[in-house]
Amino acid sequence: MFRRVKSLVRNHWQKIVFGGIAIQATAYGLKYATNRLIAFQEEQTRSVWKKMKKQQHFESTEQILATTYSSLLQTLKETLNRSLDSELLMNSLKNKVSNKLEAWEELKIVAFSRILTIIYGTSLLYICLRIQLSVISGYLFQDHNSDGEKENITTTVDGAILSNDTMIDSELQKKYLSLANYLCSTGVEKLCQYIYEKTRLVVEKMSLKQKLTPSELEQVLWSIIKKETPSTNASEISKNPIKSAWKYVFPEEVIENEEIFAQQFERSSGPPDMYKRLIVETFDLLASDDVSGVLKFFQSHGVSHFVDRIGEAMLLSSQAKETSDTPHSTVDFDEISLPLAKIIPLVNSLSLNSSAMTDEDPWIVVLTTSDSVRTLGANIYESFSSE
Repeated sequence: MFRRVKSLVRNHWQKIVFGGIAIQATAYGLKYATNRLIAFQEEQTRSVWKKMKKQQHFESTEQILATTYSSLLQTLKETLNRSLDSELLMNSLKNKVSNKLEAWEELKIVAFSRILTIIYGTSLLYICLRIQLSVISGYLFQDHNSDGEKENITTTVDGAILSNDTMIDSELQKKYLSLANYLCSTGVEKLCQYIYEKTRLVVEKMSLKQKLTPSELEQVLWSIIKKETPSTNASEISKNPIKSAWKYVFPEEVIENEEIFAQQFERSSGPPDMYKRLIVETFDLLASDDVSGVLKFFQSHGVSHFVDRIGEAMLLSSQAKETSDTPHSTVDFDEISLPLAKIIPLVNSLSLNSSAMTDEDPWIVVLTTSDSVRTLGANIYESFSSE
């Protein structure tokens, strides 16, 4: 028996050696492939889990955005009412003041100015908040993800996203988010002055007896938007809320601080001044083509939205008049026209009623349900949350 085994080994030793090697290599290969497959599956699982956490984290900012925006709208409304006080003018007309014509002329300018200020102010505030919350949330997610996938990334207090053991603490967040408060106060005052001057140059030449259709009313609003003041054009263009949105967001001491904007911050250059970094990055975002594109969209959509609402009010007013004169007559929306003196109260009522600039306001609903702003915020968040 041993001779047979010895003879078999001597005659087939190459097959035995190479066969053993092949079997061993196959075993190691299978083990390696199995380990690689397990590692790949674990990596995929971690990636999916990270995406789920990132999505959940981003969604959590939606409620913060809605709450903060709703509260700041009231501040914006108060600033608008102080800067462009149409209610005071309306009351003076009711009291039959001696300079009634002057009051009507002023109300004419103020009413149109309020509409455009609402379009720009509410749009800019919503975009600004979306940018700020996306930037902060992105940084917080990156910090916590690098620290071992911590749970409960954020909580909220007074609209701030709070977190411990991070570069952006609660005090820095509140300081950074206070830019939105500046926008709703001083920023809106600047915006009112800019729009009032442009409106005055267009509207003051229009007679109160002049009849306008909704289409002509829309042309008036676009004339105001495109109007350039006779003063230094370069200076006035720089105040355009679409081209220079950041001028209404940052206080003068920030804009004039050359140290903030002269420095380029890199994440690998050691602990940075996070407030300066946030300012520079927010400035870059507000000056970007993406933000300008969204603001242009809201500008166009806002003009159409308010013209439609004013046109509906004009239609109801005309129908009421026609019905009293000829009960069976009808008024075509495209042919409806009213004197400017009758249109002004309709324009003014849109920004004075109790639901104006609240969660129930149709224009605010248009803003807060816009996919373009949500996409903008998602892209910013993805950029700042990535390592």
